Amino acid sequence: MQPRVAAFCFVFSLLWASSSHSLAGDFRIGIAEEYTHLIAVEDGRLKGDIASGYACALSKSGHEFSFKVFPLARLLHELRNGGVDAALPLAHNSARDSYGTITSTVLHSHYLFVSLQGNEFDSEKKGGRFVYVRGFAGESMLHELEGTGVAVSEWDQGINMLRLERVDFLLATEKAYLALSAEQRMGLAHEVVAGVEAAFYVSNNRMELWHSLNDAIAQCEKEASES
Repeated sequence: MQPRVAAFCFVFSLLWASSSHSLAGDFRIGIAEEYTHLIAVEDGRLKGDIASGYACALSKSGHEFSFKVFPLARLLHELRNGGVDAALPLAHNSARDSYGTITSTVLHSHYLFVSLQGNEFDSEKKGGRFVYVRGFAGESMLHELEGTGVAVSEWDQGINMLRLERVDFLLATEKAYLALSAEQRMGLAHEVVAGVEAAFYVSNNRMELWHSLNDAIAQCEKEASES
């Protein structure tokens, strides 16, 4: 065999082995940085107030996983471009369906409108200035409300804009907002406006993982109902 052909075969075999390991072994799970006060990685395991359902599903999926944390907008970019195989904790948004498929529900929460006390949301009025974390699925509500929106990188930035009266309302999930400190929430009011179901978003190129996670979620739900 000629040296060039032998070298090519060797490189190809390494790439094939690497690809096979990725498919049959470790999957890469991305976590949204904005929710790490609720779910984070500690000693290779998921910890936090909303971690139990996700941890149960991963443990029963039959796969091994590695974790990496990204800001939410970057996490969606990584999922779209193959940088991660699945992402959490995410809610359904049709804009994501071209590159990912959401699993069965892992946890239930609510969307909130957060405001300064005395300036609570009036459902009979249209418009308003809203702030939300970049990539937040609840942004889609703005179309119905005829409001204007501003995207920020962190929850604290949104709260600061609210206190400075640069916006009228902060869009947030109930679990994310109530997990903030009492000092952060001082002088603020909130109103539940819609339910939301959070789950994994899995790359459309990793549907075997999607099936495994759905089976695992069902098993976790069954065990929880029987306990």
